[in-house]
Formats: sequence, structure tokens, C-alpha cells
Amino acid sequence: MQFKVREIEVKDNKAIEKVIRSCLIEFGANHDGTAWADPNLGRFSEIYNTEGNKYWVAENEEGDIIGGVGIGQLDEANSICELQKMYCLKEARGTGISHILIKIALDYAKKIL
Repeated sequence: MQFKVREIEVKDNKAIEKVIRSCLIEFGANHDGTAWADPNLGRFSEIYNTEGNKYWVAENEEGDIIGGVGIGQLDEANSICELQKMYCLKEARGTGISHILIKIALDYAKKIL
């Protein structure tokens, strides 16, 4: 399976929200207290295209979004960031795409800190 990883664009907002919600349903986490209730799920291109924040999406060969990962700086501390909202659809698991996404995110984190 071939993948393309790129930074999120406005056109990807609903697709990555769908990926995240599908994963949360799959694992029984579709309730308050989880990412399910995050009001920003459909706004990742706005949230992560700011200084010190970045989100990447993974596309399959057909151009469908199958996963994503973000790095976000914590509001409380400028010198701390965290890996955020990493989700992959079932079809992407076991393919190595998660490893690629984590590497891209952590390499970015090293640059900004």
C-alpha cells in the first residue's frame, strides 16, 4: 500500500474528523471526556497551521485520508509540545504508516524546541 503524507489543508478538515470519530466509535470512546467532545475536530487546518503547531494527514493511493497526527505546543509552557490526535483507520494499521507519522511529528517537534 502506498501512502502520501502531507500537511493538513482546509479541504481535509471533515475527512480527518471522520477518521477520528470512526476510530473513537471502534474503540468505544465516543463519549464526553475523550476527543469525541473536542469542538475543534473539524477545524484542524486552522488550529494546527499556527506557530509551533502542525498536523499531517496520510492519504492512500486513491487520495482518501486514512490517518493523521499533530504536534501542538502547550499553552502553559512555550518549551513543551505534545504529540496530538494520532489516529489511523483500521485499513492503515500494520502498514507502517503510524511509524512514518510519528517520525515526521517528532522531527518537527525537535526543530521547534
